[in-house]
Amino acid sequence: MSERIELKLDWTREQVRQLAANGEVSILQFAAAQEVPPSLLEILNEDIFRHRPDITWRMYGSYARVCDLSYLRLMPHVERLSLDCLTRVSNAHAVEALPKLKEFVFDVYEADSLDVLNAVPTDLQRLRIGKTKTKKTDLFGLERFSHLRQLVVAGHTRGLEVIGKLSTLNEVSLMGMPLSNLVFLRHLPHLHTLQLGFGSAQNLDTLAGLNALRHLALLRIKDLSDLSVVSQLETLQRLTAQDQPHLASLPSLAALNDLELIVLNNVGLKDLRWVASAPALESLAMFQMPTLAHGDIQSLLRQPGPLRRLMVGLKSAREHRLARQAIEESGLWDDGGWWR
Repeated sequence: MSERIELKLDWTREQVRQLAANGEVSILQFAAAQEVPPSLLEILNEDIFRHRPDITWRMYGSYARVCDLSYLRLMPHVERLSLDCLTRVSNAHAVEALPKLKEFVFDVYEADSLDVLNAVPTDLQRLRIGKTKTKKTDLFGLERFSHLRQLVVAGHTRGLEVIGKLSTLNEVSLMGMPLSNLVFLRHLPHLHTLQLGFGSAQNLDTLAGLNALRHLALLRIKDLSDLSVVSQLETLQRLTAQDQPHLASLPSLAALNDLELIVLNNVGLKDLRWVASAPALESLAMFQMPTLAHGDIQSLLRQPGPLRRLMVGLKSAREHRLARQAIEESGLWDDGGWWR
């Protein structure tokens, strides 16, 4: 189990070394309002980050002051840097002092540009860009990163099509933006995981042609009522949808021979006939389903198919109790957490 550790300003070198020896530690963090002594930063650099490149150095949560990043020049061994939930920073170019950087989170709300990306090594592998107050930022700087595997972008739309040039990407998350035209994703031959959320689109038809996609996750996409494109995503193995009240049904899944898991949470489904069309669907979880009744679940249980595990949560306590009873009698009820 990974562990997040809060920095203490009175740590000794011996305590730092003990921390480095703890293989459970994954994140070392400090509140940006703290003034960390340069001597401690140097100890952290030499005794933790020199030997534990897997540990993320996270600076977070200052809403009332400008956070000076010049201290990063004392920490050249850091390979994972998270500037998270910050309002303003100065000396962002100090990131260039981290030549080994492989993972970078830049979540600075009042940043007036994304020029900091020009200071990041071109062999960066994972990048998350948080939402900014200004809408004038652009993503053209992403084109530098020829080794990028994971990308999260929140709220930035200018130059979004540049993502289609990052051919090494295998995981992409796009949040807080219009999602009706994502045709550039077709140029990513290794894209196997796509997460879309907090945007708007009536349908996602431009996802057709994602021939390597294995996991599609949809979270609170405004006005989404048509998911027929899923029937064309023949390599899909897992589908997740949450907070989609206008999505009344799913299409035929007959061509999806690898789709084994579907997780739905607060989705406005009105029928479950599509389940019978899925040739490989073994696990189905449906939580907080406001429009389904226990009769829908009983009809589902009468359908032939490969389903082995089923979890359901219905709005009415009575309906939920009756649905659970039917699922338990069928032998499909399994609350072991497999849907996470």
